Amino acid sequence: MNAPSEEERECSCSTIANLVSQPSAVKLLLQHNIVKILAPVMLDVNPDIRVKALGALRYVSVYFAEIK
Repeated sequence: MNAPSEEERECSCSTIANLVSQPSAVKLLLQHNIVKILAPVMLDVNPDIRVKALGALRYVSVYFAEIK
Protein backbone atom coordinates (compact mmCIF):
# COMPACT_ATOMS: atom_id res chain seq x y z
CA MET A 1 0.00 0.00 0.00
CA ASN A 2 2.95 2.31 0.33
CA ALA A 3 4.41 1.45 -3.07
CA PRO A 4 6.04 4.33 -4.91
CA SER A 5 3.91 3.65 -7.98
CA GLU A 6 0.43 5.17 -8.01
CA GLU A 7 -0.76 2.32 -10.20
CA GLU A 8 0.35 -0.26 -7.62
CA ARG A 9 -1.41 1.58 -4.78
CA GLU A 10 -4.59 1.90 -6.83
CA CYS A 11 -4.51 -1.78 -7.83
CA SER A 12 -3.96 -2.79 -4.21
CA CYS A 13 -7.05 -0.91 -3.09
CA SER A 14 -9.11 -2.38 -5.93
CA THR A 15 -7.92 -5.88 -5.10
CA ILE A 16 -8.91 -5.49 -1.47
CA ALA A 17 -12.31 -4.14 -2.48
CA ASN A 18 -12.83 -7.23 -4.67
CA LEU A 19 -11.58 -9.64 -2.01
CA VAL A 20 -13.99 -8.53 0.67
CA SER A 21 -16.94 -10.01 -1.16
CA GLN A 22 -15.71 -13.34 0.23
CA PRO A 23 -16.61 -13.72 3.93
CA SER A 24 -13.46 -15.68 4.75
CA ALA A 25 -11.34 -12.94 3.17
CA VAL A 26 -12.91 -10.24 5.37
CA LYS A 27 -12.01 -12.11 8.53
CA LEU A 28 -8.49 -12.73 7.29
CA LEU A 29 -7.99 -9.11 6.22
CA LEU A 30 -9.22 -7.85 9.57
CA GLN A 31 -6.89 -10.25 11.39
CA HIS A 32 -4.06 -8.71 9.42
CA ASN A 33 -5.06 -5.15 10.31
CA ILE A 34 -6.31 -4.07 6.90
CA VAL A 35 -7.93 -0.98 8.40
CA LYS A 36 -4.60 0.14 9.83
CA ILE A 37 -2.95 -0.54 6.48
CA LEU A 38 -5.58 1.30 4.43
CA ALA A 39 -5.95 4.30 6.74
CA PRO A 40 -2.81 6.15 5.54
CA VAL A 41 -3.84 5.58 1.92
CA MET A 42 -6.87 7.78 2.54
CA LEU A 43 -4.40 10.68 2.59
CA ASP A 44 -2.70 9.81 -0.72
CA VAL A 45 -1.91 12.71 -3.01
CA ASN A 46 -3.87 11.06 -5.82
CA PRO A 47 -7.63 11.56 -5.30
CA ASP A 48 -8.46 8.38 -7.25
CA ILE A 49 -6.38 6.32 -4.84
CA ARG A 50 -8.07 7.99 -1.86
CA VAL A 51 -11.48 7.08 -3.31
CA LYS A 52 -10.41 3.47 -3.88
CA ALA A 53 -9.08 3.20 -0.31
CA LEU A 54 -12.32 4.61 1.10
CA GLY A 55 -14.31 2.25 -1.10
CA ALA A 56 -12.31 -0.73 0.11
CA LEU A 57 -12.88 0.30 3.74
CA ARG A 58 -16.57 0.75 3.04
CA TYR A 59 -16.81 -2.73 1.59
CA VAL A 60 -14.95 -4.16 4.58
CA SER A 61 -17.45 -2.55 6.94
CA VAL A 62 -20.49 -3.65 4.89
CA TYR A 63 -19.39 -7.24 4.48
CA PHE A 64 -18.17 -7.49 8.07
CA ALA A 65 -21.62 -6.44 9.27
CA GLU A 66 -23.16 -9.17 7.09
CA ILE A 67 -20.96 -11.99 8.40
CA LYS A 68 -21.11 -10.99 12.05
